[in-house]
Amino acid sequence: MLLRQLLQNLIDNAMKYRHPARPCHTTVSAEAHPDAWVVRLGDNGIGIPPDQRRRVFDMFAQVDPKQQKGYGIGLSTCLRILDRHHGKIALEETPGGGTTVCLTLPK
Repeated sequence: MLLRQLLQNLIDNAMKYRHPARPCHTTVSAEAHPDAWVVRLGDNGIGIPPDQRRRVFDMFAQVDPKQQKGYGIGLSTCLRILDRHHGKIALEETPGGGTTVCLTLPK
């Protein structure tokens, strides 16, 4: 149930923070590694600046509070879910713009 909430939250973020000049596009992929699964969710949205990619996991942290599109609890909830499953979450830039969320979950 928590992993479903995690994925729903990340897909919701991809749609909520879409780039206004292009249609929303998301990708989901998974790779099996010897001890873990690596799941990537990429979007072509507005992106998260590199200097804020750690801070956005803090409760109530927002990239741009003036946009008022969220409350800053989504990614912190995702972090807590991954912690509970002994996993990790990281953010990368999507080639061409946007954000790719990398989830690592132990098998």
